[in-house]
Amino acid sequence: MPFWHKSDIYTEKLEGLMNIIGIIAEYNPFHNGHAYQIACAKKQFGADAVVVVMSGDFTQRGIPAVFHKESRANMALSCGADLVIELPVLASTASAEGFALGAVRALDSLGVVNQLLFGCETDQIELFYRSASLLGNESEDFRFRLRSHIRSGNSYPQARAAAFPKEIPSGFLDTPNNILGVEYVKALLRLSSPMVPVCLRRRGSQHHDQSPSGNFLSAGALRQKIENLPKNAESFSALHPYLPEGAYEICHQEWAEGKCVFADDFSLLLHDRLYETNDFTGYADCSESLSAKICRLRDRYVSFSQFCQLLKSKDLTYTRVSRVLCHILLRVYRKDFQRFMSLPRAPYIRILGFNRQGASILSEIKNAGKQRTVPLFASPKEGERLLSSEQLPFLDADIAAADRYRMVLTAKTGRAYPSEYTRKFEPFPEKN
Repeated sequence: MPFWHKSDIYTEKLEGLMNIIGIIAEYNPFHNGHAYQIACAKKQFGADAVVVVMSGDFTQRGIPAVFHKESRANMALSCGADLVIELPVLASTASAEGFALGAVRALDSLGVVNQLLFGCETDQIELFYRSASLLGNESEDFRFRLRSHIRSGNSYPQARAAAFPKEIPSGFLDTPNNILGVEYVKALLRLSSPMVPVCLRRRGSQHHDQSPSGNFLSAGALRQKIENLPKNAESFSALHPYLPEGAYEICHQEWAEGKCVFADDFSLLLHDRLYETNDFTGYADCSESLSAKICRLRDRYVSFSQFCQLLKSKDLTYTRVSRVLCHILLRVYRKDFQRFMSLPRAPYIRILGFNRQGASILSEIKNAGKQRTVPLFASPKEGERLLSSEQLPFLDADIAAADRYRMVLTAKTGRAYPSEYTRKFEPFPEKN
């Protein structure tokens, strides 16, 4: 029986239980497209609740999130999400494969999520299964074509798309959302997860679009606009059409207080890191050739973004370079990343926020006994009490990344902010 027919079996098995849909996101920042996805999860796919696994303060493109993770979690909760958990930094800053595996594993480890809903440009789930199966069990012929395209000077994503067989439509893997969708399905297959993937075609602006489509504007375009907004009281209102009301209120408040963070805000911290060693191959994703190039060009360093432009080449994308520099900044080492990715289950689940329905989900998780195998907590102090010596280094990496983010936020605003240990955790306040 083909894997994609298991949804019928799984739906029957869960009859009478809550239908909980999982979403993997960065919400950098939260916009109308994200609100549309959550609304469809509940109206079109019949979700009783939506659980989001969200990147913390650093994201998959190797850049910091514009707004703090707690604020972004509250944006999601204000717009229909019920429970938001944090994707550990070792996964949130990884390439598509590691990002997807870490996030899918987190949702699967909860033990209560029925379906995984993701946005895409091609809403034919069979194509995602076929592509995932091919990548999960690469034939010698596929590997030969892949190597040939790489030798021709293509980047790995370009070479992989070109190496796909003809039954996969041309251009299917040209879009970031389709690429991630394939990786999500591949992770589900790898984990033998009972979660059923469902895809939803994106509305409005595409991932790289800088122009709006109606009331939809891509997260990348929104970040750019936020970074370049004039500092006056009225300017942020220009973004109101593209942000759902709850998210707009939070974004506006954060922006008004100067609490927006961008890659170049970390330029000095990164510059210092680049002179700590002459060999960067121990960092995740960093090849010998890129390490040598960093050493050769670091005397020409001006800023985070300028150095990414300086290092990128035809076969080395800006995003790949940015991701490696982010790993250097945060001390994300290859050995730690490999150990993290080899785990059969998530090392822990850290809660960022929840509402009343989210509290019911947490009760269901505890009643299912999953907390005995996967520690579930909100505060680092509680986490340190629950985690083993093998699990603690992963939480330490999350806390260190949050501290770097907080340092920059303090430098930008001139105000001190609570650390991971002193921040008060409170359930999201629901409107009556």
